[in-house]
Amino acid sequence: MKYNLEKAVNKLSWRFGSDKPFKPNQDDIEALNTIFGWINRQKKETLNNNVLFAKLYIYHLTMNIRHYGTTIIDDLAQKDLSKILNTDLSLFYDSFYRDLQDNQLNKLLEAKTDIAKEDVLKTYKNYKETFTQDFVNNKLGNMITEALNRF
Repeated sequence: MKYNLEKAVNKLSWRFGSDKPFKPNQDDIEALNTIFGWINRQKKETLNNNVLFAKLYIYHLTMNIRHYGTTIIDDLAQKDLSKILNTDLSLFYDSFYRDLQDNQLNKLLEAKTDIAKEDVLKTYKNYKETFTQDFVNNKLGNMITEALNRF
């Protein structure tokens, strides 16, 4: 008997749902192999459909392993990465925006040592008015979309 996923799950559910113990037969094995085959195809398909994510995941995991001085066996590096992936996307946009502002202010302070502090703050204020959170979020969204389409 050839199984599709639904029939395989139903067959095994029925077998495990009975109150009597049973000895697995060839049909049970075939049903289970159908389910395992589906799971393996899904894993492969998911990975093939998310190559960009896989690249960034491996890259960041590598950086975590270097940072923590650990191996793939120790789950500290992976837990840290999972924490990042579990974080709401809006927090990344907000953090990026704050870092961008801080970076600009630091550049102004370093470059404008001979100019009055008030002028530096005025330039920084103009920067913040030009590069608003909405502007930066839209720019980031466009960059991400472009990367997804290009790669």
